[in-house]
Amino acid sequence: LFDYARFEYHPDLAPAGAAVQLGQLGREAMGALIYPPSPPFPTAPGREYVAATGHWLSYGFRDYWYAHDGIHLLGYPLSEEMAEGPRTVQYFERGRLEYDPAAPPGRAVTMTPLGAELLLRRGWPLPTRLSLTLSEPSPGQGMTTVAELRSDRAVTVTAARLDDQPVDFFGDPYDHRALVGVPPWAAVGMHRLTVTVRQDDGQVKTLGADVAVRETAFPRERLDLPPDESGLLDPAVSAREEQVVAPLYAIFTPERLWSGPFLMPVQGPITTEFGEMRAYNGGPFDSWHQGLDIGAPEGTPIRAAAAGRVVYAGHLDIRGNFVAIDDGLGVLTCYFHQSRIAVTVGQSVAAGDIIGYVGSTGLATGPHLHFEVRVAGTPVSPWQWMQGEVLK
Repeated sequence: LFDYARFEYHPDLAPAGAAVQLGQLGREAMGALIYPPSPPFPTAPGREYVAATGHWLSYGFRDYWYAHDGIHLLGYPLSEEMAEGPRTVQYFERGRLEYDPAAPPGRAVTMTPLGAELLLRRGWPLPTRLSLTLSEPSPGQGMTTVAELRSDRAVTVTAARLDDQPVDFFGDPYDHRALVGVPPWAAVGMHRLTVTVRQDDGQVKTLGADVAVRETAFPRERLDLPPDESGLLDPAVSAREEQVVAPLYAIFTPERLWSGPFLMPVQGPITTEFGEMRAYNGGPFDSWHQGLDIGAPEGTPIRAAAAGRVVYAGHLDIRGNFVAIDDGLGVLTCYFHQSRIAVTVGQSVAAGDIIGYVGSTGLATGPHLHFEVRVAGTPVSPWQWMQGEVLK
């Protein structure tokens, strides 16, 4: 049995290659009812007579029947279009169509899940229904998409990853969602989102969804650092700093602290775009700029792009005077190179609050703000977050 059909094996038909056929669930659902044939009438626009069973097809049901290879999927009609309780329905040999005038255009006519109904009539439990979808199944490099996991029974997400990067789900036991960040260096092509859930009866299931990453045309830039800053390119320096920021990027607060599109934290020209590929001191293009560089005079106030809670406020070798704000649901906004920090760890801020002032501390060639948005630790395009609601 399937939701909308039943497969039957007929060994006597095996030599003809048609041993497996669709069962006549529509005829079974009618029970003892028999609808007498209608008198023939000339075919008219949107309406036609089916001589094989003596019934007619019209308008939405007729369109659905033709669009979905009705002769093979549903068979011939066994009744006319008619009212059945609050629904308008029509029976076919292998199914039943229903009409919902309140549904969106193009979705008003649907098949009845007669296979599931038959299972329930026999007293057999239906399996848990799980679906995993993406708001944008083909995101560009550096973009954020939203995964939605729906279930008709309570489930708990026990693990989720996009390839090898963690994904955090939130929501109620029947409707989970997750913000999925695609890093700017992600290979173009198919990636796999894998989600493991535990049902309330203890069963464990794994679902998957393909993520078709599209190429983003990132610019390239060569930078030559003065001798007094070249030491900051030492891998040991970045590794030491990574030990500080990695726990920040792993923070997950199961509550949305922001609302609406993010604000531009400083007004000024964009001096380096998100995702720009960089080569330092004549080396290879082996790094991606993970935020936006916004040029502004020293001392210009920096405002929080979104509401949240300060989780770091201090000095780091590369980031300089650095503030990180937990905006909830695995989203972190980060502000580098400040001349002076105006907030403390644990402080709650609203969008637009002053959190510091523009400077050139750390690995910076002049006064500017480096602004990052991270999702579960993955750097993503701040533009997407500033141009509209990523999470509705």
